Amino acid sequence: MPVSGLQIATAWRIAPEGLARIIGVLRRRAQASGKALPVCGIAGIDAGNAAPVIAAGADGVAVISALSLAPDPAAAARALRQIVDAALAKRDA
Repeated sequence: MPVSGLQIATAWRIAPEGLARIIGVLRRRAQASGKALPVCGIAGIDAGNAAPVIAAGADGVAVISALSLAPDPAAAARALRQIVDAALAKRDA
């Protein structure tokens, strides 16, 4: 099965500068093999830690518990989407 992306589990627990270095290494290795793969932070991601993961270089986040345990999952998803979109816009500005 071909690889379609790279995931960093518990990315939010890694110091931002360390996470940025890890993402950079993953991107360079993927590019060296002729692939441009997206990097995703996963495991424990919520509204409080999604933005720093994006700021460190992740292309997105995977969120499960923060949505499934929320009283209003749809509202939580919208809020997280706004946080991620804002973090992407700030990082890419």
